[in-house]
Amino acid sequence: MACKSPKARQRQVEQYSKEYFRVNPATSPSDLANIVKDMESLIERKLKLFPDDLRQVVNATVVKIGDDYRIEVMSGILH
Repeated sequence: MACKSPKARQRQVEQYSKEYFRVNPATSPSDLANIVKDMESLIERKLKLFPDDLRQVVNATVVKIGDDYRIEVMSGILH
């Protein structure tokens, strides 16, 4: 989402929110608002730390290593 224009990014966040609620209808409005807030925070962080990196995450897996976790990410430039 962060690689899109601000307008497209906002549309995608809204679509994500709608789809999340459709799949998880028991989600409270405040929980859904927090999920959207977290998504927007992650986008802002990506843009601040890596403004010129246009690769998009195409797959990610959370892997448990002992008591810790790591995220393995596959990325690429999508057109």
